[in-house]
Amino acid sequence: MVREYEVTPKQREFLENRARFRAFIGGWGCGKTTAGCLEAIRVSLMYEGATGLVARKTFRELVQTTLSVLFDLMPWELVWSHNKREGKIEIGLPQWRKPSVIYYMSLDDKRKLEGLNLGWFYIDEAVEVEEEFWVTLLGRLRHPVGPRRAWLTTTPPAYGHWIYKWFNRGGDFAIVQAKTYDNPYLSSDYIKMLEDLFQGDDYRKYVMGEMGVDRSGAVVFANFNPSLHIVDESDVEESSNRTIVGLKVNQPFRAVHADDMQQSHHCGIESQYSPSPHPAPSTERLCRTALL
Repeated sequence: MVREYEVTPKQREFLENRARFRAFIGGWGCGKTTAGCLEAIRVSLMYEGATGLVARKTFRELVQTTLSVLFDLMPWELVWSHNKREGKIEIGLPQWRKPSVIYYMSLDDKRKLEGLNLGWFYIDEAVEVEEEFWVTLLGRLRHPVGPRRAWLTTTPPAYGHWIYKWFNRGGDFAIVQAKTYDNPYLSSDYIKMLEDLFQGDDYRKYVMGEMGVDRSGAVVFANFNPSLHIVDESDVEESSNRTIVGLKVNQPFRAVHADDMQQSHHCGIESQYSPSPHPAPSTERLCRTALL
């Protein structure tokens, strides 16, 4: 018995990626949740007796979005049982002696994760989930049956978000990014609606699937490029006179000038910038120099 699913090139790229931990990050409508649910079904039918988890931050969103997609894709002819109260689906091939189990639950209370033994797990819209749930679930990947892998799907996180930090370390971690335009099955009126709805940085995040926008939707540093602006301290050329710029989101901009800092270890605040219609000229000029 074979059931075929049509997938987009980006979904195929995600599904064929063999990294142990994968993140599918993209704009609205690019097919992230569909890819995540397809992988949950596929893995469950690859390992007889495996146990996995499909999760999202709140139960309401889990039911309205993730489970709606999962149930549409589910080959119900292969489902042995479905206990809605326990959030448990048993699925397997007819010749199997023992089914695989797919649990589904919200990630709003870590106590619900106690005692779980998982062969895989999937978090949808993971940008909403706290890092502690991710770490706890990693500790539950101990079931003897299954690939002991995890994947997540989400809209783009900020550079400081735990998803960015975890999945940009290489090795067992991989990212697949997609634009809304990468889904050829979307209607033209939906695409136009998003183009009219989002401008500037929101367009970059929700349509182009770019990372670098904070949780409030404001760009922390629009021109930030990790490969260009993050360097090892040992690679920085030493200088006796340096200007150090510090920037904190939603806080005043502070510029620190350190004279002979290497020798004296003393420095002082030269200027401070708070959002206002008329910033001091010198500070405004410093901000442009630092951020452009």
